[in-house]
Amino acid sequence: MEQVQFEKLSNQISLLQSSQEHLAGKIGFLTDQHKKLAEQVDGMQRIQAQLFGKISSLDESAVKIDFFDERHDQVISHIDDFINLHTRLDQELLALRSKYDRLEERIEVMEQAG
Repeated sequence: MEQVQFEKLSNQISLLQSSQEHLAGKIGFLTDQHKKLAEQVDGMQRIQAQLFGKISSLDESAVKIDFFDERHDQVISHIDDFINLHTRLDQELLALRSKYDRLEERIEVMEQAG
């Protein structure tokens, strides 16, 4: 009877040892997976930092673009004003020329009469 109990205990010990070895293998596997995940997280954090840097750079570029758009609008406005000024000056010059021509005609009429 003792022999049977001893064999049962021996079998159970063997089973526990094989279970322990199996668990040790799984723990090793999980440890490796944990290391890989930690490396991936580190890589993602580096990528995230790079993206934040690029976003910051894009924000600065957007501010510059807004500044240049504003300046562009101002330049276009000044050009429009300049064109309008020249249009008015041309109209006034035509009016003065017409008036000058009428005065010339009056002077000629007065010279011929006099």
